[in-house]
Amino acid sequence: MAFRFHDGFYEVRMPCVFKTVSGYKCPSCGGTRSFAYMSKLSLVSAWNSNKATAMLYAFMALQIPYRLILIVRGSAPFQDRISRIGVGALILIGVIAVVQFVAQFI
Repeated sequence: MAFRFHDGFYEVRMPCVFKTVSGYKCPSCGGTRSFAYMSKLSLVSAWNSNKATAMLYAFMALQIPYRLILIVRGSAPFQDRISRIGVGALILIGVIAVVQFVAQFI
């Protein structure tokens, strides 16, 4: 959130409790920035902010046409395969989040 004071704008952020207490980034640190960068199609910046969140954004964006097809047609071609790919993608995103978190300790 930003507010205007005299002739400038000042940003107010809520600090990450996990990082404040432990000194380490939590698995979702950089997630909001990553979503904002993905919305602006700045893929490299989004990837550098938080890899798992960038992938989650892409996964969620791909859900929109898939769900629209389900609504219109009642089913999607290869629906079982797409469901398994979706579960696999979410597992991969979770693994990347854990690896990203653990990597900062090494």
